[in-house]
Amino acid sequence: MRRFTSILLLCGLALGGCTTDAAVYSLMQDHAYSPSEFRHAAANKAVRTVIAGNPFPKATDRATHDAVLAAMQPVNWYQPLPFTPDAYFTDKPKGEHNTEYHVVVALNPYDTKDEWAAAPCANNMVPATNGPKDDYTVRMVFCRDQTLLSLAHATLEGETAPNDPRFRNMITRTTMELFPQRRDDRDCFGARRKGRC
Repeated sequence: MRRFTSILLLCGLALGGCTTDAAVYSLMQDHAYSPSEFRHAAANKAVRTVIAGNPFPKATDRATHDAVLAAMQPVNWYQPLPFTPDAYFTDKPKGEHNTEYHVVVALNPYDTKDEWAAAPCANNMVPATNGPKDDYTVRMVFCRDQTLLSLAHATLEGETAPNDPRFRNMITRTTMELFPQRRDDRDCFGARRKGRC
């Protein structure tokens, strides 16, 4: 009986852990986004990244933003990037980036009626954000100049912190979703073409 109870408890903990994962949804991709966009954006290694908001009252803005940047890096992605192995996201590119492209990360952004949500790539606007809430939201956009190429959105419920594995995992997964065509253009030819391009 004790063994059966222990098994049930372990199953409950496993299921409970699964239900606390972030919900990554609302991915949108512009028709102008070609398979080579990310490779081109990351050709000079750095990808300029604007981070707005800090939903953690016990963490400084710098600590939160550093944690977000660390979780975004391609070394954390589940799929390799053979054509951009040295790409990295930074809010201090120091001229080492392709100036046509940038990524914006909003932590707990205002709702979709605000100015930034209507035109997130326009004029390098920094999105307005909320403070702490009952859940945590991240919205990321990938821009070519003022053109929105892709958008990814995620939510996470429950208490968390910048270095919480659940929060880091949400950021990593959302970043991956932001670049749905990470593969090389050559993947669109020959036997691999069907169902992928």
